[in-house]
Amino acid sequence: MITSRERALFWIITFILFCIFIHAVRGVLLPFVVGIMLAYLLHPAVHKLEKWKMPRGLSTAIIILLFFSAIILLLVLLTPLLYAQITEFFHKLPDYYEKIRVGLPELVARYFYLDSRALPNIHAISKNSSDYVLKFASTLIGSLWLSSIMILDIVSLLVITPVVTFYLLRDWEVIMLRLNNLLPASYALYVRSQVKEIDHTLSGFLRGQLNVCVIMAVIYSTALSLLGLDFGLVIGIICGLLIFIPFVGVLFGIAAAFIIAALQFNSLQPFLLLGIIFLAGQSFEAYFLTPKLVGEKVGLHPVWVIFGMLSGGAILGLTGIILSVPITAIIGVLTRFFIGKYRESDLYKS
Repeated sequence: MITSRERALFWIITFILFCIFIHAVRGVLLPFVVGIMLAYLLHPAVHKLEKWKMPRGLSTAIIILLFFSAIILLLVLLTPLLYAQITEFFHKLPDYYEKIRVGLPELVARYFYLDSRALPNIHAISKNSSDYVLKFASTLIGSLWLSSIMILDIVSLLVITPVVTFYLLRDWEVIMLRLNNLLPASYALYVRSQVKEIDHTLSGFLRGQLNVCVIMAVIYSTALSLLGLDFGLVIGIICGLLIFIPFVGVLFGIAAAFIIAALQFNSLQPFLLLGIIFLAGQSFEAYFLTPKLVGEKVGLHPVWVIFGMLSGGAILGLTGIILSVPITAIIGVLTRFFIGKYRESDLYKS
């Protein structure tokens, strides 16, 4: 018979070897991670077509074709608009730079009641800071565009991810059955119950949050564009898509929109309208969209989500950020399970 110590040692060694393997292949994980998540999200749609007596392979092909066609159509429609706004931003960057360099010292002196003799020093500090920020931003953008790793990631996402998604979706039931048969007999019941809870939490969060992000991206980009804000479409889309990171999306949108408005407008009215847009959007998202589409039962605290994303990004980069939500959901469910067991144990009751 295997002792408890030997069993624990086996699982610890297995976990360590798994972590070493993930670290070794982290450079090629991105398309596979995205493919697994897409397969997980699209599986219910394929299953629904199967219920209509459609073969699994054909169902998978139809869903994959519809999904990636929708993505391509969206890119075809949005790319010219986004490209035009991004190009315009880089054209206006020298003007913005000059406005900040000249206007910021006077603004600081006015609101902090500084002596006029301090203005030359403030101008010098502003110029040096602006030069440093501009140089850093241009270097960062250039290094990102010229990074061979980034280009490789984009190509692998475009080529490998659809293939991985198709094969995983087609064989989803077989894969799940084989994994189920590998469960240790003595723990199978516990594992299945926790996997069911993880699936409930994860599917509710991912699918619901994806819908929230898309809806808020449409709302913010439309509202900011109608206001006449420069680059309103880009700011609105980024703000909406970042909603899944608690507070980050709306804080980015407010900061970017108000900075551009300060450089573009000379009256107070646009700032009041921006405040109304973000206040109404945040209220709509927090009190209607999220409760309706995500629900309160997913059990993922905002602080836990932020911590998971920062940790995932520090360990595995972009792949870690994508994996962070599933892993934090799994850890959250397992933590609640072990806390429940602890409260039932003599260790707690004594």
